[in-house]
Amino acid sequence: MTDSANDDSELLKLRELSIEKWLNDNAVDLDAFENLFNYIESRRSELKQGDEISKQVVKTMLEASNILLAAGNTLQSNRFFYTLGSILTNGESSEIKPGQPRII
Repeated sequence: MTDSANDDSELLKLRELSIEKWLNDNAVDLDAFENLFNYIESRRSELKQGDEISKQVVKTMLEASNILLAAGNTLQSNRFFYTLGSILTNGESSEIKPGQPRII
């Protein structure tokens, strides 16, 4: 089965500017992570369709969340984490309420 998300050149470019920069230079470019988040958010409805999601997308979102958390950017880290959860459960970002537990 071919997943177009596995060949997503825009995701790869944004990943390189954010995650790979952290891995290579130990430098967090918050604007690059914001661009990555906005791109994933723009693809939310496409990603929620069907029963499968690309490992590339999941790995990118988890790595972004972990890097941002390690760098002390908890709010931005949580955005990646909760967006991934909502994509996997077909939820909407508007359903996420800060400070309230989510039952999945």
